[in-house]
Amino acid sequence: MVKGSPHPRPPVIAKDRDFFAYLFDYRNSAIVFDMSELKPTPQIGPRLRDIRKSRKLTLEDVCSRSGVAVSVISELERSKGNPTFATLWSITRALGIELSDLTDEASEVVNTGLDVQQAHFTPEIKNRDNNCTLRILGPTNLVGQMEWYELEIAPGGELASSPHKADTWEHLTARKGQFEVTSDDATAVVGPGDTVRYRADKPHSIKNAGDGPATALLVVIST
Repeated sequence: MVKGSPHPRPPVIAKDRDFFAYLFDYRNSAIVFDMSELKPTPQIGPRLRDIRKSRKLTLEDVCSRSGVAVSVISELERSKGNPTFATLWSITRALGIELSDLTDEASEVVNTGLDVQQAHFTPEIKNRDNNCTLRILGPTNLVGQMEWYELEIAPGGELASSPHKADTWEHLTARKGQFEVTSDDATAVVGPGDTVRYRADKPHSIKNAGDGPATALLVVIST
């Protein structure tokens, strides 16, 4: 039983939110963009190098624009190391591209207009404790309007967030296991097939309330 928040009104899409900023402060986080999820080829590194060279930019140019060290950019282009999301974000901004541009070759657009994103090219991010995993399912052109993720939390894990932008709502549908969801002073426990909608402009958290891994679909919308 849910106490507190009423059901939200139908959302009006907003367009001025920072890229994924509602969930983590990527610029100061240790969240890792798992490059192993982007194999087999094409890998991010060679694709990034080709884009840089096509713009006639040196490593030093990208460093100056992004604030990322030359050595880090060089290692990334050689597919070495695991960059944080903040690092990739800064570099793609410096090059004037989206993250999806790094994996375009992983998508197959058929004559019917279907854009197929292969499972092993779906970006994946983890929290600092490495017990919460988010697979980014939404396209980058809808970021700031609506984002959706596949969320998996290990037993004992918790995804705790500070308040996001005003009038932000999260919608979580449990697929496996049990979740304890808290928004401000309201708490609900949901199981497979249940959906909970709650304000995300208040302190909020999603906990695994069971003994095994818990998975859910998480959708975030600003009104």
